[in-house]
Amino acid sequence: TIPPVLTKAVASYLNERSQLEVTPLKSGMIFHSSRCFFTGHGNKITIHPKENKKEISIESSDTAQSVSDSFDELLSSMADNFNDKIQIVLLSGSEIGTLHGLKEVRNKGGQIIIQKRSSCIVPPSLEKIVEEELVDMELDIDMIAEEISKTTYSKITFRPT
Repeated sequence: TIPPVLTKAVASYLNERSQLEVTPLKSGMIFHSSRCFFTGHGNKITIHPKENKKEISIESSDTAQSVSDSFDELLSSMADNFNDKIQIVLLSGSEIGTLHGLKEVRNKGGQIIIQKRSSCIVPPSLEKIVEEELVDMELDIDMIAEEISKTTYSKITFRPT
C-alpha cells in the first residue's frame, strides 16, 4: 500500500503509461469497466447501487476501520453488487483481510486468482488463502495477465495511443 498523499502522483504516473484510464479514487465516482481506480491505504471503500449504476463511497482514514476490516468490507460490498462477475487477483504480499471478504466473493460465485507462491517474495498471506481452500487458480505472473484477458478483454475499451 502507498501513503494517501502519493495517490494522485502515482495514479498520474500510471495513467501516462497505461492503455486504460487510471484515476485517483474519489467518493461519488461511478464504478465501471475500462477504468483503473487507484487509492492509498487507510480508506474505507464500499460500493452502493444508485440509479442502475454502482457508486463508490469512501470514508477518510480518520474514520476508517483497520486495513483488514476495510479490505473485507470492500470485497463484501463488491460481492453483494457484482456476484459472479468478480475476479480478484492477489500477488505476493497482498492484503487479505480476515478472509471474510474473500469468502463472500467465493460464496457469490466470484473467482480468486493468486500468484504462484514459489515466485513470491512474501508468500504467507497467499498460503493462508490456499489453506482455507479459497483459491480458484494459482498462476505465474504472465499467466495471470492472460487469464484476466480471457474474461475481460472483450469488455474493456482501450484509450487511443
